[in-house]
Amino acid sequence: MQSGDSKGMEFWGAHLKDRCFWLIMGAVAGNSAAVLGIAANLMSMLSERGFAPGLAAWALSIAGLSSWVGRFGSGLMMDRVFAPWVGVGLFVLAAMGAALIAVGGNAASIFAGAALLGLCLGAEADLLAYLVGRYFPIGAVSRILGIGYVAWSWGGGIGAWLANFIYRFGAGYGLSYFVFIALLLASAGLLMALPSYPRLSSRDRPELPDDPWISSAVIEPKHAGG
Repeated sequence: MQSGDSKGMEFWGAHLKDRCFWLIMGAVAGNSAAVLGIAANLMSMLSERGFAPGLAAWALSIAGLSSWVGRFGSGLMMDRVFAPWVGVGLFVLAAMGAALIAVGGNAASIFAGAALLGLCLGAEADLLAYLVGRYFPIGAVSRILGIGYVAWSWGGGIGAWLANFIYRFGAGYGLSYFVFIALLLASAGLLMALPSYPRLSSRDRPELPDDPWISSAVIEPKHAGG
């Protein structure tokens, strides 16, 4: 009889070999680093270019309001459209928003960029939960989702640090925009690499029903289409 520790290692060994795990975690971490990195440093970024601090405050307020639209809209879309493509759309819109903020020379372009960027604020966490639920067996969701939230939070912290690291070494905040745009596009690319939703009983998605932490009754989705 296997011990709980050995069964736990078997569980993680099975799922850590799954490329979907790494694609999802990489996309969420990269997006979080970019979006939260810009949001955390937006006032300094705009002040460096001569904008008043009040403009950054308004931009962040607009991004916050836009995040409501992003969360509600992405939830509706994921019920009707292949979820990775919804994520790709959000990430590309956020990259467009970052570009508008980077090159915008007036308040209108800054506000438009903040609105596009805000669509991703919070929506990436909802996307993470949805993707984990669709690509992994129900008994594995809580643990894999927990790792996903760690990737999301660490990504945000790294993004905030990265902008200041670039600034400190003489490049100013200008380079940060393009690094974050590249991260957003790379994250979109990772989502594009996800396959159609699997049947969780297939050999590619082992359920490991004897795991001591999960029920032996695993719910299997009946459709696998994208």
